[in-house]
Amino acid sequence: MKQVKLVWASNSAEWEDVSCKADRVSIADQIVRVEYSGATDDEGRYQGVVELELREGMQTVEGEYTVLPAKTASEQFAQVVGFGLTGQIKPLEEGGYYFSGIWDEGGIAQAFQIFPLPMSAASDEARQASSFKVDELAIRSVPNALQDHVKALRRFERAMQPYRGLLDGVAAFAEFGVLFGAFDQVLNAAKTRMDRHLADDLDGEALLEYLRDEASLALEALLDQGTGLRVPQACLAETAEFVRDMEGLAKNLHDAILREGYELCRVWLGMVPE
Repeated sequence: MKQVKLVWASNSAEWEDVSCKADRVSIADQIVRVEYSGATDDEGRYQGVVELELREGMQTVEGEYTVLPAKTASEQFAQVVGFGLTGQIKPLEEGGYYFSGIWDEGGIAQAFQIFPLPMSAASDEARQASSFKVDELAIRSVPNALQDHVKALRRFERAMQPYRGLLDGVAAFAEFGVLFGAFDQVLNAAKTRMDRHLADDLDGEALLEYLRDEASLALEALLDQGTGLRVPQACLAETAEFVRDMEGLAKNLHDAILREGYELCRVWLGMVPE
């Protein structure tokens, strides 16, 4: 089996992605245990373990890792950091499988992957599943007045990407799928007007007015709608483990939609941070 790799995708332009190779991978009773470690920016070390069930479908796990200080640090004490992980094992296009999910640490969520992973079998539905592809916008040169607007839009789409991938094939979350579809209509309309502006077919002030007065209001209405989305009642009749997994996914998705969506509204409305 190939060397297993872990990747934490940064949710900020100010930070780079973090990746490391697993130190050891072991399997027992359909549980894969991935032990990992790496260097911190201040010459210290971190080490931890992720355990996943080798099965299809959503799963939520909790764990912790340890951060060790540099040998030259004045205070030599280890810090234990807890995390939550929600995701599922998916097929790789080139064959094999990988885990894709959301790593939540102290309320800060990041896209997270482990690849490749062993998996004995997968359904046709899982083989055909595909993740949502982030739309990078067909804009090659954006005027300064629009830079913040476009960056905020891209941040929103990138933040939603891992969640949309998790929803593939999960019928219980159809309501969230409808909400994402409505988001797409608003965002695509904004992109179309941005393209028109770059083609000198729409005045810059008219574009900003549209984002401020129409697009942001439409987006805010959808966000208000999203506050009422919860774990579907049908899920509550399933096993306790399944309900816990779905509740974890719903909460993370709900919080991410509101956090990133209202930030996009703030930028489009022309509001400055306090």
